[in-house]
Amino acid sequence: MQLTEVPVIGPTSLKALKQYLWPGNVRELRNLLERALMLWDKGQFEIGIPGIDRKRDDWSYRVGFPLDRGLREVTDGITESLCREALRRCGGVKKDAARLLGISRNSLYRHMKRAGLPLENGTQF
Repeated sequence: MQLTEVPVIGPTSLKALKQYLWPGNVRELRNLLERALMLWDKGQFEIGIPGIDRKRDDWSYRVGFPLDRGLREVTDGITESLCREALRRCGGVKKDAARLLGISRNSLYRHMKRAGLPLENGTQF
């Protein structure tokens, strides 16, 4: 990312990173760190970890101008995040998540598969 200095992750953020379950595994962690680095403007390095310190219905997705990604990659990231949030709000019930997103259940499955999200039941979002 051609950084002139390497930010230090504070103890609070490091603890939160360790406590989060990481349903997307290493890819989700990498994306989160890359996003935090893109938004970092020197000083304190804050990492916004999904699901921590927010209300159940409070959700947002921040997109910076993509210097190293194309439109398709950015929209794929947004789609994945919306699918995750819909599944979380619906307790993992795909039929309800699809209805919440205004798409068919088959479309939701397609988006989940493309994003590498687990398709089986019982997965926590």
